[in-house]
Amino acid sequence: VGEDVGSVGLVTVNGGGSFNLGGNLVVGYGGTGKLEITGGGAVTTGNQGLIAYFGSSKGTVTVAGPGSVWNLGNSLQVGREGTGELIISGGGIVSTASAPLIQDFRTIGAQRGSNGKVTVTGAGSAWHGNGNLGVGGEGTGALTIPAGGLVTSATAIVGSGVDGVGSATVTGENASWTNSDQLFVGFFGKGTLSIGDGGAATSTTAFIGYGADSTGVVSVTGANSTLANSADLLVGYSGTGTLSIADGGAATNAAAAIGYAAGFSGRVTVTGPGSTWTNRNELFVGTFGAGVLDIADGGIVSGTAGFIGRNAGSSGIARVEGPGSTWMSSSTLYVGNAGSGTLTIAGGGSVTASQIR
Repeated sequence: VGEDVGSVGLVTVNGGGSFNLGGNLVVGYGGTGKLEITGGGAVTTGNQGLIAYFGSSKGTVTVAGPGSVWNLGNSLQVGREGTGELIISGGGIVSTASAPLIQDFRTIGAQRGSNGKVTVTGAGSAWHGNGNLGVGGEGTGALTIPAGGLVTSATAIVGSGVDGVGSATVTGENASWTNSDQLFVGFFGKGTLSIGDGGAATSTTAFIGYGADSTGVVSVTGANSTLANSADLLVGYSGTGTLSIADGGAATNAAAAIGYAAGFSGRVTVTGPGSTWTNRNELFVGTFGAGVLDIADGGIVSGTAGFIGRNAGSSGIARVEGPGSTWMSSSTLYVGNAGSGTLTIAGGGSVTASQIR
């Protein structure tokens, strides 16, 4: 759809109509292509969906309204080399199959110079991915999930390649991004994840700033906004990672590390009444690298054992400041275990532990 440079192509499937294709569906090959699936229309693609194939192309796909569906037998790329957009709204559904992790399948903003955007908005609107999802492969990618939207995937990466810039936004009541496996924000590139106004993101292990030279930034803001991990949370794993929990936001996980690898850094801020970070296991502030934990203005952090400066060569700084600000350890809190550790309690802040060493 939109074959050559300068061409414009439009395909509309609506009113219960259907379009079945055994191979790939390309929307915007060298020119401009549009596919509109509305009013209960259905499109089935036997293999891949490719939106904006070459750098000269622009492609847009809209799936809108109850019963409107696009089913793909393989993966989906939004912005392969060009500028691509996918809009799912009003109860529309897109379903994609499994794809390899780091390859460009189902990547938003795949190649250098590309730009891809996906929006999933409104009750019943969903992108069901049965594989892995990359936002910002080697290009620029954006995933936006407003109120009522749902995106599911296995492993998810925001800011995948070294030149990749990815952003994901999950905001509003019942907005949800559900990952059955790991979540990486800043894999080798730059990644941001913003959760707000009751939105939720879930995964197993989450990494914020995973690879060397990567940058990951995550914010969880507002009541009922949640980042929930069934396994560990690592902020500044082998890159630079930042996590902010504010204004009633919440994060939960098993163990957590801030500043994991030597030479890299992480920072976590928990601020405002009702803001909570719940660690079901240990919390490390500076594992082998440099970690900073700031708890302020009524924020609450809890866990079992706590370590500030866990291993030789590491450094950890923790500050608990302001009325209601609390760090609760059900076991021992170590300040300078084998590295350098500093703990500051001020202005009505509180730290509790079975013992402090």
